[in-house]
Amino acid sequence: MKVLNSAIANAQNNYGLDIDNLYIKEILIGKSLTLRRVYPKAMGRANRVSKRYSNITVKLGVII
Repeated sequence: MKVLNSAIANAQNNYGLDIDNLYIKEILIGKSLTLRRVYPKAMGRANRVSKRYSNITVKLGVII
């Protein structure tokens, strides 16, 4: 929801578009980087934990 609100605010502020004339044209979600960390366990062992990130792209269209 934050991404959609940000896209609407950018369209209104940067391009001067009317909010009532906007529609969602395309939404893309894809993989991004993976951050690997070491998580300590008992008896001196350790597990690897992967923190995954993603990219979200929202394209808005204008109703003419």
